[in-house]
Amino acid sequence: MLLRPSSLIGGSKNKYTDYLRIVLTLELAHLKKVRLILIIKKVGLNMLAVIQARMGSKRFPGKVLADFGKKKILLRVWEVVAKVCGGQNTIVATSANSQDDPVALFGAQYGWRVYRGHPENVWSRFHEISKETDAEWILRICADSPLMSAPLIQAMIQLVRADLDLITNIHPRTFPRGQSVEIIHRRLFREEFFFPQTSSDREHVTPHLYRIPSLRILNYLNPLGDQSREAWSVEEPGDIERLEKL
Repeated sequence: MLLRPSSLIGGSKNKYTDYLRIVLTLELAHLKKVRLILIIKKVGLNMLAVIQARMGSKRFPGKVLADFGKKKILLRVWEVVAKVCGGQNTIVATSANSQDDPVALFGAQYGWRVYRGHPENVWSRFHEISKETDAEWILRICADSPLMSAPLIQAMIQLVRADLDLITNIHPRTFPRGQSVEIIHRRLFREEFFFPQTSSDREHVTPHLYRIPSLRILNYLNPLGDQSREAWSVEEPGDIERLEKL
């Protein structure tokens, strides 16, 4: 199933600004739907946001705590996610390795909820978190995404329905890397049928889910067209200066 927005907005040299504008316009155009979702959330649309963060990047060690503008990258991402989901519904998931102590300590400074789990099996962190929460849906975000957008997350949350298992914008990808959002039903982390079978899938958390034919997936397409070749995530030191200019 594919979501196909009916209108586009373009013209600016700043693609990030264009992207924020189109999402906000879509929200305003569907104001009744936005109000409905807000009412549903009040009476118990259970969603937990999980930001996965680590210090051990090979190309850029410690990147999630690097400065981006006047804030650490992890702080910027957490603020965006918490703006939509609420701070009490946002967890930073990192490893129990000592190299990730700075992530846990940084979160503790702000009073964040932090979960520490298996160093290589990233999927298991989500599995354990899903067992300890009543949340029906888990929002997955990577911490190396300083340009993550609250309107994008809001737009995708509005797509949540009882007849879906996974709402995503990477299947196929049309948004830049660094704008990846997945909203996953908790049963995909709890029921053994959906467990990953390879170390690669356990490291990357969700690729195996897209290979299950029966899974009910809704993909959100980029209203600005295919930007999948653009990289808005921080992978190496030079990316910070490049992305700060967007």
